[in-house]
Amino acid sequence: MLTAKKELLWKKINRLFKSNRFNDVISLTLENINDSLNYDNIKFINLAAEASLQTNQLELAKKFLEHSLKIDSQQYLPLYNLGVMHEIDEKFINAISYYKQSLNYNPEYFDARFNLANVLKKIQKFEDALIQTKQLIKLHKNYDSMNLHGAILLELNELDSAFKIFTELNSQYKDPNILNSIAKIYRKWGNQDKFFLTLEEAYEVDKNFPQTNHNLGNYYESKRKYMEAEKFYNSTLKFDDNPDTRISLGICQLKQQKFNIGWENYESRWKSSHLLTKFIKTRKPLWNGDQCDSILVWGEQGIGDEILYCSMLNDVSKFANKVFYSCSSKKITSILKRNFPNITILHTDDVTSDDFFDTHIPVGNLGRYLRNNPSSFKNTNYRIHPDPKNKTLIKTKFSDPMIGISWRSNDQLKNIELANFKSLINSRYKLISLQYQPTDDELKILIELGIIESKLNIYDDLESLLSLIDCCDYIVTSSNINAHFAGALNKKTFLLDKNNIELKHFHYWSSPTKNSLWYPSIEIVNQKKENNWKDEFQYIKSQIDV
Repeated sequence: MLTAKKELLWKKINRLFKSNRFNDVISLTLENINDSLNYDNIKFINLAAEASLQTNQLELAKKFLEHSLKIDSQQYLPLYNLGVMHEIDEKFINAISYYKQSLNYNPEYFDARFNLANVLKKIQKFEDALIQTKQLIKLHKNYDSMNLHGAILLELNELDSAFKIFTELNSQYKDPNILNSIAKIYRKWGNQDKFFLTLEEAYEVDKNFPQTNHNLGNYYESKRKYMEAEKFYNSTLKFDDNPDTRISLGICQLKQQKFNIGWENYESRWKSSHLLTKFIKTRKPLWNGDQCDSILVWGEQGIGDEILYCSMLNDVSKFANKVFYSCSSKKITSILKRNFPNITILHTDDVTSDDFFDTHIPVGNLGRYLRNNPSSFKNTNYRIHPDPKNKTLIKTKFSDPMIGISWRSNDQLKNIELANFKSLINSRYKLISLQYQPTDDELKILIELGIIESKLNIYDDLESLLSLIDCCDYIVTSSNINAHFAGALNKKTFLLDKNNIELKHFHYWSSPTKNSLWYPSIEIVNQKKENNWKDEFQYIKSQIDV
C-alpha cells in the first residue's frame, strides 16, 4: 500500500502524463523513486517507461522496463514494450521473444499478438504469422486483424482466401490500402484490366495515398508509358520518400535515357531491405569519379549484372593506376582474369582488409560516371572471349550450325514455355539447350522435339557455358545469365522480354531502338500479347531464315 506521500506523488505524476508533460514525469520519477526492488515502485517505473517511449528516449525506457521486471518478471505490459523497442531497432528475434513472453502472461493481449504476427511477416515466417493472425481474429475480428491476416495469405499466395477477406473489408471500409491489396491479387492473377480499374478506384478514394501512386507507376511502366510512370513515382515520393519507389523511379528514368538523375535515384537500392547484396564494410571513401591511385570495384546483384557492368571496368582504368575487381561468385573469376589482364581480379572472400585500395565503388554505381549519356555507350569495345582450348573441345562435339535456347531464370516471372521454341526447328540449324538444371519434364520435351541437351555441367562450369554459347550461330533466350554471356560475346541474340505486369523489367533491356544499349548484338523482342508468343517467334524465325 502506498504511503500518503507516494499517493500525492502518484496523482501528480499521473496528471502530468495525461497532460503530455512526459519529461516532467521522467524527472519526478528519477528524483523520487530509488533503485530498490520495492513493489510499490512498479507503477511509477512503468509510467516513466511509457513517458520515455513517448519522447523516444529508448535507452532510458529500457532501463525503466528492466528495473520493473526485476521487481515482477510476470508483467505482460513491460515485456510487450521491450518487444516494441527491439522491433523499432529491427532486432526482430529479440522482439519476437518479448512478445511471446508477454502473451505467456496475458494470452488475450491483442497488441502483443498483432505485433508478433507482424514481425513474423517482416522476417518472412509467413506460416508462423498465419497461426498468430488466426488467433488474433478469434480474439477480436476487426479491420487490423483481418487486414494483417489477408496480407499474410497474400504472401503465401493463397489468393482466393486473401481476396475473400479483402472484399469483405472493402464492403465495410472504402480504404485505399484494402483496394491496393485487391489490386495486387488481380495482378497476380494476371488480370491487368481489373488491376488498373481497382487502382483507379483507390486513387479516387485518396489521390495522395503513396501505395496507390507507386502501383500506378508500376502499371504504366509495365505498359512502357514511362512519362506517366515517372509522374506517379514522383507523386509517391511527395508523401512517402522510400527507397523502393526511388529505385523504381531511377529505373524508369534510365529507360528514358535520363541518365544523371536515373543513376542517382537507382543508388537508393542500398537503402532497400529487398537488396540481397550488402554494402561492404570499409573505412575508405566511395569513388567520386576523380583520378585516384587505386580503386576496388566490387560485384553486386548476381552474375548477369556483374557481366553487364564489367563492360565499364576498362574505363575505370583511365582514372586509377591500380584497379581491383572483387566478384561475388567464384564461378566467373577465371573468365574475368582472362578478359581483364590489366585488372586484379579477386573474389569477395579474398578482401579481408581495406589496406590495398584508396577508394571503392559497387560496380552498378559506375554508370553514374561512365554511362551518363547515349554516346558513352558507343565504341566501348566490350567483348569477352571463351577459353580457346575449351571452345575447340566443345566445337568438336557440336560442329553443326546451332541456335542456342534457354527459357528459365531464377525469377519465375521471366520463364517462357519450352513448347514455344518448337517453331524455330528447321533443317538448317540444330537447336541446343543452354538451360541450366533442366527438369525431368523438360528433358522429355527436349527429346520429343529433337533439341540437343549438351550434358555439360553449365550451372557450375561457366567456362563451358561461355564456350557453348560462342559455338552457336544465334541465341534465343529469356532474361538470364545466357543473355548476358551472349551479349558480352557479341553473339546475335533475341532477348524474349515477357509482357507480365508482375515482372520488373530491367533498365538495360529497354532501349529507344530494338537493340540493347549495353549489348548491341542483342535484339529485344517485346511480347505484345500476354501469354502469347506466336507472333514473336514467327518474327525471330523470319530473321534467322534471312
